[in-house]
Amino acid sequence: MTSQLGLIGSPVGHSPSAAMHRAAFSALGLDWDYRPIEVAAGGLPRAWAELRASLLGANVTTPHKVAAAGLADRLTPEARASGSVNTLVFAADGVVGATTDGTGFIRALTEAGLARPGRALILGSGGASRAVAQALLSVGCEVTIAARHLEQALKVGSSLAESAGAGVAAIPMEAEPIADRLSECDLLVNATPLGSRFHLDVCALPPEVRLAPGLTVFDLVYSPRSTELLRRAARAGCRTVGGLDMLVQQAALSLEIWSGLPAPAGVMREAAIRHLDRGVLVP
Repeated sequence: MTSQLGLIGSPVGHSPSAAMHRAAFSALGLDWDYRPIEVAAGGLPRAWAELRASLLGANVTTPHKVAAAGLADRLTPEARASGSVNTLVFAADGVVGATTDGTGFIRALTEAGLARPGRALILGSGGASRAVAQALLSVGCEVTIAARHLEQALKVGSSLAESAGAGVAAIPMEAEPIADRLSECDLLVNATPLGSRFHLDVCALPPEVRLAPGLTVFDLVYSPRSTELLRRAARAGCRTVGGLDMLVQQAALSLEIWSGLPAPAGVMREAAIRHLDRGVLVP
């Protein structure tokens, strides 16, 4: 019987995750299938029992990463520290929640040539922001989070201070404080959905903020592969890293958790690019 896995979130039909994992399963000879699973915001607790009964494992994306951490029976140390889950294992003795976002982010950043950033500014305070902040703290980076709702950024900072043992500064998503903090940073990360296919030609970074050469700009958005922020950064002479690099790395790590096998990351990347270039929805 084919084992079922999937991507839980909303919206999910655009994601290349199914294409990546199906290609990897085929390469590894696994009789597994992977499908998008649409669960509306706030609906994860109601869907939990059915998901647990029908799936071997799952990835979790917006808007459920924080909720999944609260529903899992056990968390890996990284998931506990970040308060965010992107990978679930539905085992007989309970649901294990893990996050591969942070490690995938660091791997992509290292491949881009910035293995140990000194100071970073993250735009956004959701589940991906939490995981990235925790990962950056783990390599000794000083982290600031900018958010539209400052209280949310402060809450994330307080949570990380307790779990990761290092403080995170918080500032409002406004031009002047962002510009002041960015002048001290060597890394800018967009962890908001702005610039994605649902928010095309929108940039999370206020237009008044100047980007300086020597800055690395990492946009977690993977569709489209070139966002307004990345184009703006390239024009300013910055090093740029797209969200596809992190997506492939975190997906490969999830597959290794489920299967115990080395993931064919090259195969997964090629499948993701084909999917994104076609711009199709996955059934």
